[in-house]
Amino acid sequence: MLYKSWGKSPLRLLLLIALLACSFSFCSCEETIFTPEDFGGVPNVPSREAAEKNSEAIQKALYAASEAEDKGDGGLGVVLIPAGHTYDFFRSAAEGIRNVELRVEGLLRVFNDIQNPVWRGGNGCLEIKDSANLRITGNGTVDGQGFDFWWHVILTGDDYRPNLFHIHNVTNIHIEGLTLRNSPRYHIEIMAFGATIRKIKIDVDITKQKAMQKKAAAAAAAREFDVKGRRGVKPSWLEKWITRIGLPTFPLNTDGIDPYGRDFLIEDCEITCFDDAVAVKPTGLNSWTGCTENIMVRNTKVVYGVGMTIGSVPPNENDHCIRNVTFENITFDSPFKAIYIKSNPGSSGTGIVEDITYRNIDVKNSVWMPIWIGPQQQRQPHTEGTGCSFLFPFAKKCPAQPLVSVKRVTLENIRLRGSWLLPGVLLADKNAPWEDVVFRNVSHEGALWGGKFGLRQTYYCDSVGGRMEGSSPGVGGSACPDMVSVPLLEEEGGEEEGGYVDEGTVSHLEDVFEEEGEEESGGEEDANWPSELVA
Repeated sequence: MLYKSWGKSPLRLLLLIALLACSFSFCSCEETIFTPEDFGGVPNVPSREAAEKNSEAIQKALYAASEAEDKGDGGLGVVLIPAGHTYDFFRSAAEGIRNVELRVEGLLRVFNDIQNPVWRGGNGCLEIKDSANLRITGNGTVDGQGFDFWWHVILTGDDYRPNLFHIHNVTNIHIEGLTLRNSPRYHIEIMAFGATIRKIKIDVDITKQKAMQKKAAAAAAAREFDVKGRRGVKPSWLEKWITRIGLPTFPLNTDGIDPYGRDFLIEDCEITCFDDAVAVKPTGLNSWTGCTENIMVRNTKVVYGVGMTIGSVPPNENDHCIRNVTFENITFDSPFKAIYIKSNPGSSGTGIVEDITYRNIDVKNSVWMPIWIGPQQQRQPHTEGTGCSFLFPFAKKCPAQPLVSVKRVTLENIRLRGSWLLPGVLLADKNAPWEDVVFRNVSHEGALWGGKFGLRQTYYCDSVGGRMEGSSPGVGGSACPDMVSVPLLEEEGGEEEGGYVDEGTVSHLEDVFEEEGEEESGGEEDANWPSELVA
C-alpha cells in the first residue's frame, strides 16, 4: 500500500512530487460513460422544472458510474457533461462512490432560485462524501450564479449559501481543467486524504461584487466601522476611501480553494475571487485525517484576492492544527492581502500553526496590506465580527489570540511593490509570543515617491520573535525586541542535483510513500489511512 515513510533525501523529495503530480495521470483504462440524459436530464432548458430533473439525473448518473460492472479493473465510470450542453440544476449529492470521473465539457449551471428550500438542507451545489478514487475534469464550466445569494446576505445576514463543490472525507481525488465561476460561497471546499488540483480557473465577477460592496458600505459606513472604539462615529477619511474603492469591508466568502486534510498538491491555477485564493483550514488531531498537513501550492496567479492563506485557526478542544504548508512561485496582482496567516477568537482548547513557508512570491499594487500574520479581520453583515478592526493598526482594536501558537514561519524571496499604506502587520499575544518567524530576502517598496508608504514606513510588530535576513523595511517600535535584522545568511546544504530543495517545504509529504524497495501492493496497510474508504 502507498503512504509509508521514506528517507529525507532531496532527490527522493523531487521524485515524490513527480509521483504525486502523476498519481492520477490519464490512462487507457476501460470507461463506461453515462450522461444526465440517460436518467431523465433535460439539457439546454433554463427552467425550474428542468433544474429539478437535472439535479436528480446527475445524482443517479454518479451512482450508476460507481456501480458499473463493465468498467474493469482500474477503469472508471464516467459521468459526461457533453460540450454544447447546458444543465441547470439545484443540488446534487452523492455518497460512497468509487472509481468515478465527472467530466465536464459543457456547462453545469446552478439555477437562479435562492428561495428553494433545497439550499437549507446541504452544504454544496455539487456534494460528494465518503468516497474514493475520483476525478473531476474537463474543459467546461461550473457556474454558481452567486449574485442573488451575495446580495441576500448583504441585506439580511441570513447566510445559507452553498459551496459550489463540497467534498468531504474523500481519499484519492484529482481535479483538473475546469472553470469555476461565481460560487455562492467557496468554490471548492475539500477535506481529503491525497488530492491533486491543477490547471483550474476560478473567476468571480469583481465588477459586480465591487458595486454591491460600495452600495452596502455607503449605506452603513458609520455602523460597519469601529474606528474609535464606539458605534455611530462619523466615517473618517480612511473609511470614505475604503468605501469609494470598494474594499471588502465584509467578505462574501467566495474563496477559491479551501483544503482540509493531508497530502495536497495544488498547482498551475488562475484565481480571481475577491476573497482567499487558497485558504488552508485546520483539522483536529483526533479527526478523520489528523492534523491538516503536507500541502503544496505552487505556480499560481491570483488577481484581486485576499491571500494565500493559513486559517483562520480558532482554538478547539480537539487541538486545531495546520503543519507543513508551502506556497511557492505565486504572483499577485492588486490583492487586499497576499501573505495571510490568521487566528480566530475562541476561549477554550488550542490551535497550532507551524512549519509554514512562502517562497518566490511576487506582489504588485496591494490595495490594503500585503503581509498580515495575526488575528482575523472580519465582520460579516449584521454581526459583531471577530473583534479586530478592519482599520488596525490605525484603529487600536485588535485583540490577539493567546491559545493559537505560531512557530517556524519562513518568507523567502518575496518581492512586494506598490503598496499604499504600510508593509504589513505581525501581531501575537504578549502572553504567547510567536517564535521563529523568518523574513529572508524580502523587499518591499511603497507606491509613493521614493518607495514610501502612505501611513507607516515599517511593519507593525508585537510579540513576534525571529529575524529579518537581508530584508527591508524592518519592524518599528520596541514591541518585537526579538525580531532582529541581520545580513542575508547562507543557506546550509547548498544546492544538489539541479537546485536547492528545502527540507521544510514538502519533505513531510515523503511520509506518504512506501518504504524504498517495498512492493507496490500487498504490503501492510498504514494504520493512519482510512481503509474503509479505499476501494
